[in-house]
Amino acid sequence: MSNCEYLGFILGVAFNQINNVEFDQVIEAAGRFGPGGKKPNQHQLREKLLFEEVEETKKMMKAHEEEWAKNGCSIMTDAWTDQKRRSIMNMCMHCTIGSSFLE
Repeated sequence: MSNCEYLGFILGVAFNQINNVEFDQVIEAAGRFGPGGKKPNQHQLREKLLFEEVEETKKMMKAHEEEWAKNGCSIMTDAWTDQKRRSIMNMCMHCTIGSSFLE
């Protein structure tokens, strides 16, 4: 059993995932820590990923806002009642570059 197969076995990763490019990237990233390296804790990882996602969303919304100013947009609503009879309403914006969820 190779080291990668052993790691997959211990972590419960399906053996076919070892052929996945992302698995290779995980192994490479883990190797950068070196012997005795410490992994980030959940909070550090979540915080970084959330910050990156927020920044990406802001960039996307900036492009939409520029399009709104240039060509205008339509505000759309979508409402329904869930199985517990709670009312749910989505507010969306649509312009020439696509639709975005607002609220």
